[in-house]
Amino acid sequence: MTPLLRTIWWLGGISLASLIFYLSVLTPYIPTVQVDNIDKVYHFIAYFAFMLWCIQGLKDGKRLLGLCLIIAFGIAIEFIQPYTGRMFDPMDMLANATGATTAWLIGMMKGDFMYRYFGV
Repeated sequence: MTPLLRTIWWLGGISLASLIFYLSVLTPYIPTVQVDNIDKVYHFIAYFAFMLWCIQGLKDGKRLLGLCLIIAFGIAIEFIQPYTGRMFDPMDMLANATGATTAWLIGMMKGDFMYRYFGV
């Protein structure tokens, strides 16, 4: 992967992390769909996408560390939320971890197409 492509790739990952932080901490939760616990699906999708994005640029030895850092990021956000008017919810942490772990498992089963085709 060229240095420019690597920089663009990681800027995309930082942008995803920033978007997750913004939506989780800095904006009020306004349900758009009237389905119980639909926010857990949103959490799963956000952390699945974040981990799938990041796993593309991580070598095999760093992927578990990446998973742990993303899960820790989700846990930290849940602890920050009560200070911003949002609610602390352990089920959100579970949805975050489940989404990230699912993407990690896909990456371990050759779902790391960018890494395999372009190298790091």
